[in-house]
Formats: sequence, C-alpha cells, structure tokens
Amino acid sequence: MAKSASPEWLSDSGTVAITRRSDLSILYRILCVVIRPLRPHLVAPKKKYPTGSPRLPKRRQKTHGAIVTEREVTVPPYLPFGPGTNVPTETESLWVYNFRSTHETEDKSQSQHRIFYFSGGGFQSPASGEHFKFCAHLAASLPHNRITLVSYPLSPHSPAAQTLPLLRRWLAQVLQDAAADDAVVTLAGDSSGANIALSLGLWCTGQLAATDVYADERRSLGRLQSVLVISPPTDMRNANPAAALVDPQDPVLGKRVADAAAAAWAVGGDSQDPYLSPNRADLGNLRASGVRINGIVGTADVLAPDALEFLDKCRREGVQGQWLVWEGQMHCFPLAACYGLREGKEARQWAVNVLRGVS
Repeated sequence: MAKSASPEWLSDSGTVAITRRSDLSILYRILCVVIRPLRPHLVAPKKKYPTGSPRLPKRRQKTHGAIVTEREVTVPPYLPFGPGTNVPTETESLWVYNFRSTHETEDKSQSQHRIFYFSGGGFQSPASGEHFKFCAHLAASLPHNRITLVSYPLSPHSPAAQTLPLLRRWLAQVLQDAAADDAVVTLAGDSSGANIALSLGLWCTGQLAATDVYADERRSLGRLQSVLVISPPTDMRNANPAAALVDPQDPVLGKRVADAAAAAWAVGGDSQDPYLSPNRADLGNLRASGVRINGIVGTADVLAPDALEFLDKCRREGVQGQWLVWEGQMHCFPLAACYGLREGKEARQWAVNVLRGVS
C-alpha cells in the first residue's frame, strides 16, 4: 500500500483481520463540503431501465491500462443441480464486459483466478465510468487474472425476485467452466453490487452444503474462493438506529436514497430474506466452505452501521476474511481513486493486494 498520512493499525479477531484507518486528507474534507449539498442528486437513478440485462453505452476499447471486450452470454434456462433442476425458464442473457491488461497478450480464457464484478447504483442504475475505471485498474494491476463486469438486470422492472434466480443460473455455469479449467472464482462488488455478490456467495455455499448435490457439482461449487465487498448494504430493512446518527455525516448516499433503493429491490419479495439481508443469514455454510469474505467500509455512510454488524457477525461465526474500516470515509470511496483521492487510491490498492492473494 502507498505510504499513508498517518499509521494504520491491525486487529486480528480470530478468523478476521481488520485494518483500521482514521486519517482524512484535506482534499477529502474539501470534497465533502462541495458534494454534500448535492446529495441525493449524485446517486439518484436517472431513469427506469426495462426488464433484463442493460447493454452499457459503448466506451473506448482501451481505457486506463486495460482493453475492454463486450459479450452477450446466454444464461442456462435451469440450474444443473438442486431443487428445480428440470424446471425450464425463458431463455435469457447477460451483457458482460471483460477487462485485460494492455500488457497481456495471451488469451485469458484459461486464467486461474476469475473475478466477476457487480457495480453499485442503488439496484436501479447500471455501471458508470467510475466502475469501468475501477475494473480497468484491477485488470492492469492483476494481469494474470480475468476481470469481468456483469451488467445485471435492474429494479424496479427486474427486482431481486426476478434477478437473483437468473444470476444463480449464470453463476452455476461460471463455476462449471471454472472447474473445467481448474480455475477459482471471486465475486466482487460495491454498494448494491456488493449485496448481490454476498447473496450469490451465500446461495453457492448453501448449495454446496446440500445433501443432494453430486460430486461433480460439488467440485464446481467449490470453485468459489472469496467475496470482496465495498460499502455493502447488508440489511434491506434499514432499521438500524445508528444509521440516523450517521446520516448528517454522509456526503454521498443518505438514508432516504438507501431506503428507496432497498424498497425497489425487495418488491415481490421479503426484505427479511437472508439472501437480501445477509445480516439475517446463518453463515455456517460460508465458514464450512472456507469462502473468504473481504470488505471495505467507510464509516461516514448510512450503510456502515449494518455493514459493521455484518463484519462482527463474520467474526463471531468464524468466517475468514480481511476488512478495511476507514473512520470518516464516504460511501464507495475506493471508486474515487480515479479522481486522485489519496484514501481512494490506498483503499483500491488494499483491494488489489487482497485479490492478489486469492488462489
């Protein structure tokens, strides 16, 4: 990690290693003053997207040290294992965006570590330029890894009740492909995308623990090695009283926007469902599978109180992982690295170091 303005400190709480930071740059303090009056317009959805995976606006093929390739992938119409295996659904597809370093010339289809990234946007907005720059940086920093940005369907027309089953079928195929190539998989995301990454991780390890899964399916499901979350919403009820105390300090999100995003995602479902609210999940399957949960949290974020509860839950239930907790930092601050924010660049490098250690 780049040299910081003040020392960091580590605490090892059993299976969880926590890096704690509290230094705040002058640039960040000025940024907060400038953007706080713009809340919630900075993150409010600009329009409603139709059902299905949105195709993202065309961008430069080469961006920030990476080459981007767009693909439309067909999602299998049913799960290859478990309940509902032989229940076909309408054929659907996802738009995905593969990133590789401009210095990498070989075909990365056989990469041993495959990172699938889900962007934030309140479950209602697709990936932004900041997400592309973040993924491009990961690709440039991790040239022997394959980075894929997944454009998942968005609420209100594709809420969790419709989108999660689709993503589970897609993930089952991804894991089968990884097993065939002896590769491992990480699910990563920021904000709402981090919630989806956690949900899929919980589902995958739950399937792995099922008694009716055969050896080949266990080998595929076992390809998931880690989940990396940035500023994750971990409870769709948003009932934590501490959030109201943080709200005046939050320069980006705010409780009103967080509540609206959670409500839109939970339409047709139950906000208490553990796959929507990981704080309510039994993490025993995660612990048993050895899947690591790594995370980044800035505490000037209305989602932070619930996220810190989830961190504590991981510690209590023996789930392995590394976490960076930065006092006073805003929602999704690692994505601000592209604007030169020191804390963002250091947090982004922390994420790169964590991902580099996955094998």
